[in-house]
Amino acid sequence: MLQPPPSTVNAILTKFSFAVDGKEQNLQSDTLVYNGKTYLPIREVAEMTGYKLIYDKEQKKIEFETKGESFLNNNSSTPLALQAKHKARFTM
Repeated sequence: MLQPPPSTVNAILTKFSFAVDGKEQNLQSDTLVYNGKTYLPIREVAEMTGYKLIYDKEQKKIEFETKGESFLNNNSSTPLALQAKHKARFTM
């Protein structure tokens, strides 16, 4: 029986640089450009932008997490802003 020919995928591996808060950043890993879309190494981008990436293998879930800073009032030890926790979740 004849087998169908394997599919061919045309993609480009390239390097990108980014500005994060106005500071030039370079990815260590290659970036994949395929079918008009750019695929970035997500852990590296998360760390570059101040997020911790958490991967839950069982739930196939990616979570970004960061904590805000506390600022103290000069006249007292009362925090002006309590630590805030920001999250972004992506499910595969």
